[in-house]
Amino acid sequence: MGREQLAIFASEGADMGKVIIGHSCGIADLRYHTDMLDKGCLLGFDRFGLDFAQPDRLRMASLIGLCGIGFEKQIVLSHDSVACWLGRGLEITPQLARMVENWKPSHVFQNVVPALRKAGVAQEKIDAMLIENPRRYFQN
Repeated sequence: MGREQLAIFASEGADMGKVIIGHSCGIADLRYHTDMLDKGCLLGFDRFGLDFAQPDRLRMASLIGLCGIGFEKQIVLSHDSVACWLGRGLEITPQLARMVENWKPSHVFQNVVPALRKAGVAQEKIDAMLIENPRRYFQN
């Protein structure tokens, strides 16, 4: 529903450069991504490790492709994980554990970033997604 969110924000006069559409890596549709990026917003690629919802290899393919066509300055690479839910510890069944074994903050730095490098994504682009874009977003 990112496109729909952006339409509402635009109708209210929001600065698209101050809008991040989180969980955008949950779909491997590059048209979906580029439609939003063309409007000037940022996309949050923040759900790596949730393979049952979208395999990481598709998240990676989307991210690498978007970096390859110059959108690294509009992507925030981060991690969204949960240690407790509604004040309670998260109960992970053995079946679920196999599907979320990489759903932890260290996954981005231990696996995602090295995979980006291996795929040929320049360090400057990785730094843009991890450091420069969040800094720019929160500065203003």
